[in-house]
Amino acid sequence: MVEVEAGKGIDSLQTLNAELGKVWQFMAYGYFQSSETICFREEAVLAFCTVASNDSHYIAGSIQVRGAWYGELADTFERDFGNLRERPSTLR
Repeated sequence: MVEVEAGKGIDSLQTLNAELGKVWQFMAYGYFQSSETICFREEAVLAFCTVASNDSHYIAGSIQVRGAWYGELADTFERDFGNLRERPSTLR
């Protein structure tokens, strides 16, 4: 797990999602990759799994984006689009 803090250069949760996608494309191995980004009220989570080759190891994990600025982004999203889900206790 990698924890990062959202900075003011990110102006919306949609922008955050796009930037996490760019990071993931840089990290993913070519043989197999799978990822999902979910924006919760408390944080955004990019969960992933990637494999280098058919007979190789795999890497699975998550990038969790938090911080005071993330809270402001979540507030703006909820005002414009509706409520975000609470983060499940299994991700804590």
